[in-house]
Amino acid sequence: MAGMRPLLVAHRAGNRLDRIAEAARVGADFVEIDVWFHRGQVEVGHTKTLGPLPVLWDRWEIGFGWGRPLRLADVLPRIPPTVEVYYDLKGADARLPPAVRALAEEHRPGEPRIVSTQTWEYLDHFRDDPLTRALRSVGSESMLRRLAAAQVT
Repeated sequence: MAGMRPLLVAHRAGNRLDRIAEAARVGADFVEIDVWFHRGQVEVGHTKTLGPLPVLWDRWEIGFGWGRPLRLADVLPRIPPTVEVYYDLKGADARLPPAVRALAEEHRPGEPRIVSTQTWEYLDHFRDDPLTRALRSVGSESMLRRLAAAQVT
C-alpha cells in the first residue's frame, strides 16, 4: 500500500459544534459523532450524567446538563461536505439505527459514511446501503473473543 496516506479521524469532534470547524481546518477526513437515541430523538455526545443531578462528565471535562441536548440534526448541516461523517452508535435502543440512517439520508444524501457500534446487530440496518461502511467496534476482551469465534465460523 505504498503511497497511501493515513486517514485522519477527528474522534469526538462531532460531539461539539465548536470542534467541527477546527477538525475541517486541520484536514480531517472524518468527523466522528457519538449518537444515542434518547427522549425520542437522536442525541449527540459522549458525556455521562450523575443520575438525577444536572452534571455531565467525561474523562477530561465537567459540564452542566440543563440546556437543550445537542441533536444529530443540529450537527450534520455544520459538517463541511469535504469531511465524511463517522457515526458511532451507542446504547441499546433499537430505534437508533433506522433514525440515524434516515437523518444521514436527509442531511447528507448520496455521501459515503462509516457506522460503527459495539451493538453489532445494529449493523444489519445498513447492510443494503452501498454508501455505508459498517464496522464492528470491540470494547472488551470478551467481545474480541466473540468476534474471533464469528470469523472462524
